[in-house]
Amino acid sequence: MSIEEREGVLDQVGEKGILLSGARLSYSKWFEGQRPTEDALGCKIWVVVDAGQKCTFLKRIIRVGEKQNGWKSPEPGHKGSFGGGGGRRFSPEELELEIAKGIRIARSVAVERAILMVEKGITIEKIAGLASAVEAYLLKGILPEVPDADLPESPRRTGAEPPLSTNPAKLASEESPPAAPAKMESSPSAPAKPKRLASRSVNFLFNEARQGGLVADWNDYLALIQNVLKVAIKSPYHLGVQDFARVETFVKSKLGRQTAA
Repeated sequence: MSIEEREGVLDQVGEKGILLSGARLSYSKWFEGQRPTEDALGCKIWVVVDAGQKCTFLKRIIRVGEKQNGWKSPEPGHKGSFGGGGGRRFSPEELELEIAKGIRIARSVAVERAILMVEKGITIEKIAGLASAVEAYLLKGILPEVPDADLPESPRRTGAEPPLSTNPAKLASEESPPAAPAKMESSPSAPAKPKRLASRSVNFLFNEARQGGLVADWNDYLALIQNVLKVAIKSPYHLGVQDFARVETFVKSKLGRQTAA
């Protein structure tokens, strides 16, 4: 921005600025003196402006001269932002305030989202790829190809047995000689599938440990489990029922001691 002196014919006056020989000049935040009135329309005036590459702001009226012969008011369709057309131009100071306001809002939203992620046991590393893809789609309208994000896995549900026609073991038993069923009856039965750990049990124990002050977040919870079992794990949802029972017993005993104290 540079300070300059200019002269021209006052074509229009408004609440936001003036039209000087066809050029729009918005009032600066630091405008000095009295603003021109409609009585000066058509007069030659000398002004001081703060000129930039995109916007020019009016700082002061130096002098108002005589009305110019043959001057005509601009047509309504060419009045610009001061006569009904176009839009308001922000001063550099207003732009800085708007940018700072947007940054404060973005930071507040980021904190709220982080709290929700911690409560759900999700780390930023696991959703970074998806977040970047969505951001690119919102800004450019193109959805890039990204690898699947490693989101927390929920316990798999035990599905029903496949139909008889698609079960290889049953097909083999049907094609075997008549003596096969007797051997199958005498053979020991197949071991039952171990029970899978319910995700709600893991989440419930995490909430108890956090409320009791044993852990501060999901990472502390994971470290506590590894310390109890003396093994490294990626997710508590993959623990066996017996291993999780050991962790649950440890947590409840610690919480019991704190309550007794």
